[in-house]
Amino acid sequence: KASIAAGDPLAERSDGIFAGRVSRVPRIGFLFPGQGAPSRPGGGIWHRRFEYAAKLTQRLPSVPGKDSSDTRIAQPCIVAASLAATQLVERLGIFARIAAGHSLGEISALAWAGALKAGPALELAIRRGSIMGTLGVPGGSMLRVVMPARDALLLAQDTGTVVACRNGATEAILSGSAEAIASAAARCRARGIETMQLAVSHAFHSSHMAPAARAFATALSDTPFEQPADRAIVSTVSGALLPPTADIRKLLLDQLTEPVLFDDALDVLAANADFIVEVGPGSSLTRLAQAAGATAFSVDAFGNSLKPLLTAAAALFAAGVDIRAAALFEDRHIRAIDPALVPL
Repeated sequence: KASIAAGDPLAERSDGIFAGRVSRVPRIGFLFPGQGAPSRPGGGIWHRRFEYAAKLTQRLPSVPGKDSSDTRIAQPCIVAASLAATQLVERLGIFARIAAGHSLGEISALAWAGALKAGPALELAIRRGSIMGTLGVPGGSMLRVVMPARDALLLAQDTGTVVACRNGATEAILSGSAEAIASAAARCRARGIETMQLAVSHAFHSSHMAPAARAFATALSDTPFEQPADRAIVSTVSGALLPPTADIRKLLLDQLTEPVLFDDALDVLAANADFIVEVGPGSSLTRLAQAAGATAFSVDAFGNSLKPLLTAAAALFAAGVDIRAAALFEDRHIRAIDPALVPL
């Protein structure tokens, strides 16, 4: 109560229970995760509960002898989860005015904006993953480091790596050969700097992806892009709003080797949204948005619990969004119960 009285439009009273003061319908922004997100080809409880999610998982490729972190499996899986989540949250009445996708997530963002239909978006993710996994230089790795971008750049220069992602004020991702990443990790340990090696199969957003560029350019030329709807996308390649005249194919091609400017993109997104919803698997972008001071929730698509989805819906309802809860039960086999009937 004290939080709301102080002007906060939303306060969590206890785990998953929210109270709010509604003065206007909040502006919502979507975040679509990239390859740092969990890859769950089985679809989790979403596969069992939502028919659309199940149909998407049936279209996912399998690569014999490879686990779910392999980019040929992970990329389409993450995009499929985001496509399923987009459909579901909009059925619930959760509509965004602006969105950003972290690298691979820009395919999901383009689908949300209407520049790609869901089928071609998933097909592009399948081809992107296959091309990068087959033609990208093998033996690469990526490392999350908790330090400002300037320090990360100096570390990269000293270890022969590159800054692949600027995720926030105190977090960056390095990309390079396994040996160079191991050297960077060792230097960080010696200085007491927190690190985490990412579960990825290649050194993305580096020159390791250059050999894949020509084949991916062909895939992009075959992809049927459309004029996007009146929805704003913040690119994590440029860190700015995409203009109506943007060359989407060039943007997605540059994405292979250029760094992800997520910090800049998040600033733009947060300035235009009161609430941010991570529409996809995991919650890594939610963590980054919250660290930057934004109010953010994840639906954790393809996870093993619907609690994140329901928590996000509850918070938005308390904040003034007209949640269509009936959408959660539309395809359930339900029959009316006569309360006066005494069972035998």
